[in-house]
Amino acid sequence: QFPIKARKGQLKSLRLLVVAMLDRLDLSTQQNLVAKKLDVQAMDIAQQAYWLTAGMQLAPDLYLEHAKQFVKRTQARASHVFAMINERRESGNLLISLTAKSRVFLIELLGPRSNPKWPMRSGTVTQKMEIGRFVETLISGLAGNPSAEAMEALIALLMREELKHWSDHLNWALYDQRVTRRKAKFQPASVAQVCATQANLKPANAADLWALTVEHLAQLVNDIRHGNTNDYRQYWAAENPRLEDECRDTLLSDLKVRLAPIGVLAEPEGRYADEKRADIKVMSAPYQIPVEIKCEWHPQVWKAISEQLVAKYSRETASDEYGIFLVFWFTGKLKAAPQDGGQRPKTPQELQRRLIATLSDELRHKIAVLVVDCSKR
Repeated sequence: QFPIKARKGQLKSLRLLVVAMLDRLDLSTQQNLVAKKLDVQAMDIAQQAYWLTAGMQLAPDLYLEHAKQFVKRTQARASHVFAMINERRESGNLLISLTAKSRVFLIELLGPRSNPKWPMRSGTVTQKMEIGRFVETLISGLAGNPSAEAMEALIALLMREELKHWSDHLNWALYDQRVTRRKAKFQPASVAQVCATQANLKPANAADLWALTVEHLAQLVNDIRHGNTNDYRQYWAAENPRLEDECRDTLLSDLKVRLAPIGVLAEPEGRYADEKRADIKVMSAPYQIPVEIKCEWHPQVWKAISEQLVAKYSRETASDEYGIFLVFWFTGKLKAAPQDGGQRPKTPQELQRRLIATLSDELRHKIAVLVVDCSKR
């Protein structure tokens, strides 16, 4: 029955009522009430902020994006959202209801207006200091979440200039999150799986499948360049390099022959998360490894690892973040400018070395880079 137009002195009472509603009513009643309140057109801005904040906690898929757009308009709106968040925080139940996306939203909202460092010899705890402590708690929550969503959220937060003063906390959290993620996803192999791995039979897990595929591709790369059958000529059409898809199909044919005896499949254009496609997927149920292929002239040669292989394909659950990036080298006339600031590489070995150097220490254990030297002798 709270009036849709309220005086400033009444808003504290509404915040207390909304917190009580969130803590005591059943979910269906909560959601119906939030929807009903937000459907009122004449409600003042502060109350809209309170009910949006409540909705964001109850049904982030419905209300989170609306809340983001709402706070963008004015600083006052952001302040009202914080007032509601702070009221729920003091009740002790806020963090239980926050999804990873909601935490990111609050970190983006509150991080710029807070500081992780408390002033020396300060006897007074200010609101800014309290906000900072709350932001630390939000970041710690992401660190303890083993999902890929939490990992991607921390990486995205590190890129935001307005959160630069939080970079130490975010880096620590990202390190802790990766440890948490590895522990959560680790599954010890059975005796039968270990025996199969030792006998070079069916892979026991995604890491095993990845290592097996990398080994076979490395042997193919060596045979293409140095084999006595001059296999590099298969990748040329007279005086011109073949198209990228044709190069992929030729390589795939040889890879299939190698993998078939141990029951591992390789197929073109595997479908991955968000309807994105890798050039090849290597499969041994329930695991699969994406192989992204580029020819030297492709404009994404330097960006494909981070923007395609890591961001879109290897994050698939069945891949466990493993992937392979392969480049066909023909003349060395790369069109894309190097991302490391150096000159264009002069040899396929240099290209491979510099592509590997773009990977973080952790990714080097999960992303393999191979360059196929198809240049004419």
